[in-house]
Amino acid sequence: RRIFIFRQGTEPMDQARQIIEAQLRSGASKIGMAVRLFPFLRKKMQFFADRISTTAEKGIPGLTEGSFYIVAAEKKGFPPLAEQTLAHVMENMWLTATAHGVGFQMLSVTNGLAKNTQFMQLLDLPPKEWALNGCIIGMPKHPPKGKRERETEHFIRWVE
Repeated sequence: RRIFIFRQGTEPMDQARQIIEAQLRSGASKIGMAVRLFPFLRKKMQFFADRISTTAEKGIPGLTEGSFYIVAAEKKGFPPLAEQTLAHVMENMWLTATAHGVGFQMLSVTNGLAKNTQFMQLLDLPPKEWALNGCIIGMPKHPPKGKRERETEHFIRWVE
């Protein structure tokens, strides 16, 4: 496993941001085209297509506001547990950040960067051999809105 930390205001962070933004624009274009060409996908994918298009257009605020962009890499192998392992890594970072009152934002676009030669060169890792996951950590410039209360009986069922 490898952990890479990009600090805001550095050249590597600027490079990572440019690669991520290009990846988002490319993904938005492909999904938008699929939704237009295949109307049967519209109902299932329209919300996601709109969301990724808006994100590609406006950017990800955390990439310019967050103190650190952290990328965790796990070598792929057999059995194929890299993605599951990275989920645990991210969960631990999330719990730790939350315990210390630090902002945490998953950055799902990181997963797709494992196939991006330019990004993998930035990490000095061979493409397609590693799984990636990432997050942004820092003190938010704009505090999040209030948390919504959830009634657990809507999603937890005791099997007795």
